[in-house]
Amino acid sequence: MSHSPLPAERRQLDIISTLLPQENNAQITDDEMVEAGVHEVFNKPTERIPPSTPTFLGPFAIICRFSGLDGSRFKKGQMFTFRAILSLIAVVVVVTGIVVKMGSQMFSDAKPLSLRWAETNLLGFMALQSLFGAICIIAWTNSGFFDKFEEQLCRVRVLRIANDETLDDYKKYHQISAIFALPIFIVAIGAAFFNIFSGGGQSPLVALDPIVSFFAALATSLALITYISVNVALNREIEYFNKEIANASRFQQLTLPKVLNTYSKRQSDLIQLVRFANENLLRYCTIIPMFTFTAVVNGVYLVGGFRSEISVLNMIIVIGWVIVAGGVTSGCLVAPANVQKNLSQTIDILLHDDVLHSCGDEQMRHTYRVMMDRCLHSNAKLSVLNAFHIDHNSAHTALFVIPNIAMLLVIIKKLGAV
Repeated sequence: MSHSPLPAERRQLDIISTLLPQENNAQITDDEMVEAGVHEVFNKPTERIPPSTPTFLGPFAIICRFSGLDGSRFKKGQMFTFRAILSLIAVVVVVTGIVVKMGSQMFSDAKPLSLRWAETNLLGFMALQSLFGAICIIAWTNSGFFDKFEEQLCRVRVLRIANDETLDDYKKYHQISAIFALPIFIVAIGAAFFNIFSGGGQSPLVALDPIVSFFAALATSLALITYISVNVALNREIEYFNKEIANASRFQQLTLPKVLNTYSKRQSDLIQLVRFANENLLRYCTIIPMFTFTAVVNGVYLVGGFRSEISVLNMIIVIGWVIVAGGVTSGCLVAPANVQKNLSQTIDILLHDDVLHSCGDEQMRHTYRVMMDRCLHSNAKLSVLNAFHIDHNSAHTALFVIPNIAMLLVIIKKLGAV
């Protein structure tokens, strides 16, 4: 029975048709074209149009360079150059400013569960996650992680059967990222000016608080955006792999040894790329969610437990911090969870290929089992505190439990237990 291919599948078949003798193309159906030409597709990779050079960071790569957090020049043989010294001075100034801000906000002898206690926890832990975000940016730029990731991403992209230029266009994503980063700056700088005019600032350099807050917000937004950008790039490539292997399964191409082996090699490269990315991203997602979790709990506790004791303007700022902390938490968890979801989707595609299951070739059965085992047993997950693996189940559980811990504290406060 002849299949009617979708536009994406049509492009995949068109590549096959270009590799067949021209005089025969007009006389064959789509199914015959797949059967006759699929070997040519996988044996002539040089004839495919190569994808464009990845630019998954776009303008944020330039911002990293001029953020005062660029560690790319802190390498052997470059440490005593003029630019390296300037970069080192900038890093020391920015990090010191964030540390001073964190220290002035976090350490307090306030009574547990009091207004002051919750407020210092909220501001202190948000400053702490900014500090760790800054350290991550310095470490990533120093190790050349972004360049190495792009290089490996290019190697995976050339394995596509049919190139899709929209996959390599990150302009819309960059615009959305910039829009979502704005609240971080608005809340951080707004809170700094509120402290100045309300006389609530305790830092010895209160007048510089807006500038320090700007760089703290820059560290938070850059670390989060680059972290999510890596996961977005992985997601796009894995989704497209699943799309192409699903098309191959639909047209019964996976029963051809050359095709299945090619997809197996590509899957292996994708999982290796995920593992490489996770090794570098681990320093961010291991601890940052715990800081933002704590900030969310204290922020919701402030809103629900001390509504009558906080001014309207201060309440708006607290709600702003809760939104920012919740956004950072969601970004930390949902982005890698989507990667795991797409990796698992390959299992569903292979499990539902009845024709492949009935194949009697032992080598193909072995390749099939290897592909399944990679999905099931490869250590390609990020984890919080190196203890809790991040997937959709754990992410949704955390996003449900954390706010309810805050509401439990509010109930305890309302009952007069504290």
